[in-house]
Amino acid sequence: MTQGTVTKIVSSYGARWGHVRPDQEPRELFFNGESLAEGLDFITLTLGERVEFSQEPDRANGMRATEMRRI
Repeated sequence: MTQGTVTKIVSSYGARWGHVRPDQEPRELFFNGESLAEGLDFITLTLGERVEFSQEPDRANGMRATEMRRI
């Protein structure tokens, strides 16, 4: 799994998505509610929080984070 930092969270008007920046990589990855592992949700997730995750191709955004969980 890759480790990184949450850099953006959008949780308003029904939209729930964000970005996470992997350590040692300049690009950010998209994530949404389906990307969060059990026990992690948009209510408790905070900016700057350290997480670990897998990556998978996403046709709209290039790559996206999946199976995100707190470190």
